[in-house]
Amino acid sequence: MRAENIVTTNSISVENFALSMGSDIRNNVVLNTDNEAVKVIDSIAIYEHICEKDGRKWVLTLNLVGTTPAHLKGWELVQKRELMTVGVSLGNRYFSKDRLEVILLGMASYFEEVLIIVPDLPALHTYRALGYDEYHAMEKVKKHRHEIERCHRRVSEQAHFYLGKENISVLMWSDAFAQQEYYYQQAYDRAMEIYRNNFEFKESIMHNTERYILARLEEQNVQQLGGIRKIVEKAARYLIEEMAFHELFSAILGREPIASYYRDLELITNHINGNYGNPQNKHLGWIVYNIVDSE
Repeated sequence: MRAENIVTTNSISVENFALSMGSDIRNNVVLNTDNEAVKVIDSIAIYEHICEKDGRKWVLTLNLVGTTPAHLKGWELVQKRELMTVGVSLGNRYFSKDRLEVILLGMASYFEEVLIIVPDLPALHTYRALGYDEYHAMEKVKKHRHEIERCHRRVSEQAHFYLGKENISVLMWSDAFAQQEYYYQQAYDRAMEIYRNNFEFKESIMHNTERYILARLEEQNVQQLGGIRKIVEKAARYLIEEMAFHELFSAILGREPIASYYRDLELITNHINGNYGNPQNKHLGWIVYNIVDSE
């Protein structure tokens, strides 16, 4: 795989850039995945990485999709080129072997360090909601953990060979909070309190969870498991734990990381920005990436 880096912006501030572009900041990138099509609007490609593999050209872009504090912090941290984190949703078919290779190699080519975040413990909530008993839910999570670990070894070898870098590592959610149980429980309790008392937050949690569940269950299975509301309420704890994770993330790392995903998630940026009544996390940035591949 040949890697080639192109920085598509200069040092102009994002505020001035946005003002100069006005309402025409628009890329209309469509992400074609195995289970959904997501349209990213109001985006500016601020970095591009090109890979060629098996006769195919893959282009990874980092996109500025908003000007909230979380997005602006992401822009600031991209320019520092220090720490990029890539969250991998277990069981999400978007994260295929090829896509993960392009994402991680593209990030590794630009940033000093790339950290793969694996939400192993929260994924248990999803599998329980989908009807798995405790043993089989844990087995599914273990299987995904092993897949990510194999991917990490493979991509690390490629980064060393093609980029001359050894800057990709893995952080398992369970390991990250094993020694922070007390603080994590406090953060989780705060997120749960917001979930109980803030209608907008709860509806956003439920909506995002329902969309994820419906992409994985047939109507017959939904009814067998007690209806969509019951399933979603069980699985919603995944996202509540994710809110706790984002609250503590920069403190645990002792650094200012960028959180990245393949589409913009208003729920997360609102939480980072403190829009639900929680404190704003001024040390965590948010960036959206996109992959376009062609023959």
